[in-house]
Amino acid sequence: MKERMSARVVFTSNIRIPFTIAELHGKPVKANSTVVSIKDISMHGLQFYSSLNFPVNEDLILDFNLYRDQLQSLRGYIVWKQQHGEEYKYGVQFTSVPAGFLHYFISMAGAQEGFSTPLTEKPAKSIEAQTDENPN
Repeated sequence: MKERMSARVVFTSNIRIPFTIAELHGKPVKANSTVVSIKDISMHGLQFYSSLNFPVNEDLILDFNLYRDQLQSLRGYIVWKQQHGEEYKYGVQFTSVPAGFLHYFISMAGAQEGFSTPLTEKPAKSIEAQTDENPN
């Protein structure tokens, strides 16, 4: 996988969102949703924690519902995982991002203390640049 740098919002509190398995090997899957804890998010992907053990597999497509008042979701697949005791930490690369996510990302980041974009004009403290290859 090509290493890239991207701005990401790192959450200092426990952000829990629902997600479902959407596809497996290109075929839709009917699955119940579960809730996972988001560690951080960028325009290209996110990190989450779960007690469930998922494979690293481009053919397993997940839908993350970040929008509480909308039915749109972020779609992606797991690119790495690490076991931490009885939990797993995963890195997800997005394959589909709905229109308006950039605005939502900026507003979400602006809610984090000290985040800075050209639109928020606050000093940068809570956003980090990390490589997508680095799971820490």
